[in-house]
Amino acid sequence: SLTCKNAAKNINLYADINGKTMQVTKSEDNSKYQYQVSFSDENKNLPSGRYDLKFYDEDGYTNLRKAQRSGEGASSVASLFTITVSHPGVWKGPMVQTEFVAATVAILVWYLAYTARSKLQSS
Repeated sequence: SLTCKNAAKNINLYADINGKTMQVTKSEDNSKYQYQVSFSDENKNLPSGRYDLKFYDEDGYTNLRKAQRSGEGASSVASLFTITVSHPGVWKGPMVQTEFVAATVAILVWYLAYTARSKLQSS
């Protein structure tokens, strides 16, 4: 949770992550979280790791766009604040498929039933 020192409200914020700039969404209701930002990309473009989200106001965003047009990086423009997000990576599914587990259990049950039947018939 972040608050402004001068109690500024209803300001437009922009977020920059890995050179992609996007507008931060404002919530219309009086919820606890008034601003939200989300991003998505191909799995190969967002490997697991830590990502710095830099936030800018209108003036900072203008300066950022000028710096990008002139070939400078985002590091040349001071951001309002930065939040580090830890991305654990993409879940690639279980190591053993459920079909394999079900087939193994079925074979085990069949084997136990068959051996028990054989023991009963032999005695």
